[in-house]
Amino acid sequence: MNRASLIAAGDFATVLFYVVVPVFLATFLIVALCTFAFVVFFVCWLVERRRPDGGSDALHGLSFVANVLIVCSLVFLCSFGLTKVPVLGNRTWCQSASPDGIYTLQADRVAWYSLSGVPTRFTLRHVDSSGDVLESRSTIVYVPSVDEVTFQSEPCAVEWGEGHVDIGAQRRFDTRPDYFFSFYWDDQIPAQE
Repeated sequence: MNRASLIAAGDFATVLFYVVVPVFLATFLIVALCTFAFVVFFVCWLVERRRPDGGSDALHGLSFVANVLIVCSLVFLCSFGLTKVPVLGNRTWCQSASPDGIYTLQADRVAWYSLSGVPTRFTLRHVDSSGDVLESRSTIVYVPSVDEVTFQSEPCAVEWGEGHVDIGAQRRFDTRPDYFFSFYWDDQIPAQE
């Protein structure tokens, strides 16, 4: 069994730190790079204009360099967005039926990786037979590895305890059969086992 540590952090602060700030910094750097390339190109154009031939060869070379910089910046921004920005919408990680309703656990990766692991938002919903949500709890869990978060539809074990609920699910492509962690209703972080 492996237990992921829980953190007492708000969803907004986590998303702000791991998604909004890096995307803002990457966008700022790309805009600054493109602005610098444009200024250099414009200054060189003014200098080359005074030549008898109009500096067409030099301007052609500078135009090529500026285009390469812009294309590389756009490729970097797109690749950063595909790897760092979380997948929008929750995915069902596991589901368990019980006499008092259905427990569904959904997972939404907040960011690709951090020093503490992969920040993933898990939401546990307790739904009755009519489809009404009886209880919903969401928290950020730092999973040690991306491989630990396996989205699947296999049944999961949900066991209620004193002030917490234990959740486990079968994992794919792993010799270890189960992966467990706990939701705690208070703000205390449980001791590692």
